[in-house]
Amino acid sequence: MRRDYGRRQAVGQSGVAVSSSRLQFPLTTEQLELLLAFETSDSLTNLSDQLARDKSVISRNLQKLADTHPVLEKIRGRWQLTELGRKINVLSRLNHSQMKDLLKSSAAPNKKASAERFLKAPLLLINTQRVMQSMTRPRNNPDAENQIQAVLKLWRSSGRVVIHVRHQSSKVTSEFHPDAEGFQFLPSLEPLGDELSLTKTQASALSNSQLAEFLKKLEVESLVVAGFTANVCIDSTVRDALEMDLRVHVIEDGTALFDVQGPGGILFSAQRVHQLTMANLFGLGAEILKASDLLQR
Repeated sequence: MRRDYGRRQAVGQSGVAVSSSRLQFPLTTEQLELLLAFETSDSLTNLSDQLARDKSVISRNLQKLADTHPVLEKIRGRWQLTELGRKINVLSRLNHSQMKDLLKSSAAPNKKASAERFLKAPLLLINTQRVMQSMTRPRNNPDAENQIQAVLKLWRSSGRVVIHVRHQSSKVTSEFHPDAEGFQFLPSLEPLGDELSLTKTQASALSNSQLAEFLKKLEVESLVVAGFTANVCIDSTVRDALEMDLRVHVIEDGTALFDVQGPGGILFSAQRVHQLTMANLFGLGAEILKASDLLQR
């Protein structure tokens, strides 16, 4: 049985037919975020740092926002918020605060049920290999390994199932080749005892049929996922797990990735790509949580 992905829309989709009865907001979340950050920034460089996006992209988005809504205006060559823009920001902060309060008030009754689900959920660790600490490209979330280790300790202490899947390449020059140092597990995250340890040659951990068979044998309904890299192997695995009708919980701060270079040489920061990856997985039906959420359950 496949999940109905239509109930949430993944970030980055285009050309999707929208029902006329669907509520559509005049400003996107990204535009509201840009407007709020603009108000507290004193320069384009500062704004770019806040949003982890290239300055040229920020400039285009500011122009587009000003062209479609009178929330920004140029005075003496510099963008400034209009009165409407300031009012929109006030509403955004108010709505954000109210939403947080609502979610906080409704979280308590669900905690017990959530905790029971996690008691039977295996912890799937993907690519926790030494190469993740030897690559020279900039990476986000340097604390990911510590967060994974904390959750791993909890799973082990409570006797829950832990699964390790690492990537393997047949290329002798690859850091993922079995003879390479980078192929080895990180010392703090290597398998212990009878914990299942598998290898894969494709992005998804579920490309190894042994993993799918193992999960079906356990008759689990939920799966907790962490590891590397968020935009490739975590993303692919989560999508495949959702296709198996599993509830998938991704430890956001237990994942990380490296800067991504796009067409035309445009560099996308690891942090921004990480945020969008988590948003996409959430849109597909995964639960995105922090390690602390599990440690407190």
